[in-house]
Amino acid sequence: MPLFATRLVGFGLSLLALVVAGELALRALPHLKGMRWSAPTQEVPHARLLPNATLTYSQGWDFREISTNRTNSAGYVAPYEFRTDRAGVALLGDSFAEGLSLPFEHSMAGALNKRLGQPDAVYNFGMSSASLPHHLGVARVAGQQYPLRAAVILVSGNDYIEGFYRSPGMYHWNERSNGELIELSPQEQRSGLTLLLRDLSLLPYIRHHLKASLDRLFGQTSEAKEALRCDPPVAMDLQRADQWLSQIAPAMKLTPAQVVLVFDADRDAIYRSVDAPKLAPAGCQSIDKQTLAYLRGKAEAAGFKVVNGAPLFEAAYRADRAQLDYSPLDRHWNPKAVNLLADEIVRRLR
Repeated sequence: MPLFATRLVGFGLSLLALVVAGELALRALPHLKGMRWSAPTQEVPHARLLPNATLTYSQGWDFREISTNRTNSAGYVAPYEFRTDRAGVALLGDSFAEGLSLPFEHSMAGALNKRLGQPDAVYNFGMSSASLPHHLGVARVAGQQYPLRAAVILVSGNDYIEGFYRSPGMYHWNERSNGELIELSPQEQRSGLTLLLRDLSLLPYIRHHLKASLDRLFGQTSEAKEALRCDPPVAMDLQRADQWLSQIAPAMKLTPAQVVLVFDADRDAIYRSVDAPKLAPAGCQSIDKQTLAYLRGKAEAAGFKVVNGAPLFEAAYRADRAQLDYSPLDRHWNPKAVNLLADEIVRRLR
């Protein structure tokens, strides 16, 4: 065998040994794991996590802020079953509602349970990467499966614009002219190789803990793409917001007065405006920001209970300069932010 080929084979074997050693080491460490989806059913066609699974979440290359949670038998993040013999409080939203970045008792669902004086009052339907159309699709399913006395919907930045992304198992805006506001992207039948790769520890470590992906390498994150769209929303954007608002409460057999909409804030902008007001840029009023602001105003006029996170977060940060999230490592709320919002939510639920 030529010298070059021998060296190439040796390099390949060394690289393989390094990968195997890294995989074995990571399996013993608290990296992001357990996030596998259930197969869709006729009753629940959208994405859910595997039932009765243990989920581990941590941040950064060195596994900081470790939290462990479990799903119930329905595949939702909660240490209890959702009951059909008693009305609960639905919690809808993306990863901020799902709450994997915090132990359950410190998550939004846990904080609301504590304030409501009932350990299993909240039915947490939150799902990472969910957007406005997905919240509506899940609300329809939840309203058919469970009796509800109220609902809390966490609206995060990019929740409108990300509704155009077509991810398997998630609802998105329907851009066809057939009268339907949303439609579901069917889950893919995954091959054995795909399932094997999803069970590896190296991939979530690279993608989540090291924040490495092709999009990030080439500067094409969803946030960057969205930020380039600073033109005002068109009539169709506002029409979607109006239709979503008219359908969300009836989907759960509730009235607008029984639904609390919680709007997150641009916390980075708050930090900049407080710490260096003269240097803080005005920021881009993107289609997403303008459409969500329109939605918030229309919701208040329609009788929904609304919590605006911006003034709450700014006042809290001005008071003690303590961050409301784990930035720059992770943008999810920390317990301080969760408690601020939970207090306001419960005031509106009562």
